[in-house]
Amino acid sequence: MIGVPRMDERDLRIFLNLSGFDSIREAGRNLYMTQPSLSLHIKKLEKEVGAELILRNRSGFELTAAGKQLLGFAPIFIALCEEIRQRTSEEPDIDGSWKIGATSSLSIFLLGPVLGHWAIRKPRFNLTVSVARHSAIINDVLHGRICMGLVRTLPTDVIGIKSVRLGEERILCVESVLNDPPTSIATMNGKTLFCPASDNILWEAVNRFITEYHIEPGKILHVATAEARAQAVMESINTVAFVPECTLKFRGNDTHALRQIATPDSTKNPTSPVYVIWREDKLPKELNGLVTALRRKFQDKAVRAS
Repeated sequence: MIGVPRMDERDLRIFLNLSGFDSIREAGRNLYMTQPSLSLHIKKLEKEVGAELILRNRSGFELTAAGKQLLGFAPIFIALCEEIRQRTSEEPDIDGSWKIGATSSLSIFLLGPVLGHWAIRKPRFNLTVSVARHSAIINDVLHGRICMGLVRTLPTDVIGIKSVRLGEERILCVESVLNDPPTSIATMNGKTLFCPASDNILWEAVNRFITEYHIEPGKILHVATAEARAQAVMESINTVAFVPECTLKFRGNDTHALRQIATPDSTKNPTSPVYVIWREDKLPKELNGLVTALRRKFQDKAVRAS
């Protein structure tokens, strides 16, 4: 019998995904997580429910009786969390339609998840996205064809536009302190690089860094969470990881085993800032919630790189 849980929704989602694979290794690869990170989430969930959920064997793992029971309750719990978010939203339901613009990368990797949640909470409000170059988006904002735009480059010579800057994160390249002598940019060739997931907006900055300094890694592994990438470096001295600067200060992480790799110019590898722009005389009140959601989503990605 499962004890009374105080479960984390993210742990439950990971458990649900894990149940669809034959091994933790396979699940981790498909979830962009290291095996240790995935195991930590399962152990945390086991502690919270007070029972073992999986049993490892030679072929992989199998669910325990408690695990099978939790597997039946997990979708209900997740659906309930979503229902609570929807019903307790402070924003009233609204009618109508608006069109906003975004560059292709921001539309796919940043705006997409926010719009999905928006559609659930406001089914009667039609919000569409026009994907275009940043110059076209700015022009469309000025001429009222779209009410808001999401861009990386903010014009300095255009009158009539207001903006909200969503954030800017610098990428650090870290290695294990056990490396002696310390790794340099030149000797990163051949090492395994742990990078943000390829669908993450931070990956663009890392990719530019690798290309600019002609790095030829032995392997590139995309891992979704920055904590998992840092952990991978601490477990293997022949690896290097790219993480947001704030990760090494986030939630009191124990990073004594990591050190930053000295780069020729550490200012050359920040991600671009992201701006929400709109005409000075027009920003629909209905979109205020979306601007807030975008800011939170960006901060979430920057901190957790997930």
